[in-house]
Amino acid sequence: MDPRPEEAAQLIVNKYVSLFSPTAAGQLIRYLTEVLTWTREIALVSRRDPAGTCERLLLESLEIERLVAVAAEETIVDIGSGAGFPGAVWAIVHPTTHVLLIERRERKVAFLERLVRSIPLANVEVFGGEARAAARAETYRGRYSLAVSMAVGAPLETAGEIAGLLIPEARFVSTIPRDNQPEQERGPFTLISAVSGEYGRYAWYRFGVS
Repeated sequence: MDPRPEEAAQLIVNKYVSLFSPTAAGQLIRYLTEVLTWTREIALVSRRDPAGTCERLLLESLEIERLVAVAAEETIVDIGSGAGFPGAVWAIVHPTTHVLLIERRERKVAFLERLVRSIPLANVEVFGGEARAAARAETYRGRYSLAVSMAVGAPLETAGEIAGLLIPEARFVSTIPRDNQPEQERGPFTLISAVSGEYGRYAWYRFGVS
């Protein structure tokens, strides 16, 4: 019999507990418990191996965090946040950051809103809708120093949508397929590097650099 969501979450976090403060470890357990519980209803992660998927996504979130060296006061926007990886993880590990989770699917928006209330995460906002709609809102326009997306594909396909959210010199990092050679440049985005890690391959762009 599979362990209950809270037990599974504790098992995952306890494997890597040395990486986290006691507060962050407790919040990560609550976060993963919510993901595993809600996955029964709306498939936030793979239903074939939800605990294993959560563990991999947690580790991938931390791998990207190390790659881009998330700063203490970073303003972060997570595009297509889904279950909250990596944005919610970064908000927990770096509680002095400010994180905006953008998600267009209503049921996943409902999950993220509940997550922010239940943990709670005072440094996180949720925007329900497309990134281009958030970029038109004065509240979010030109505010973020780091954008991230874990939706595997062509990163710069969304470049036009997220540009309005970013400050000059902002970074944009996205997962890409293992065999992908990412686009070098599009508009104000210039490729800084493409690197392969243990859990994924990532393209890292700078915004406003020619």
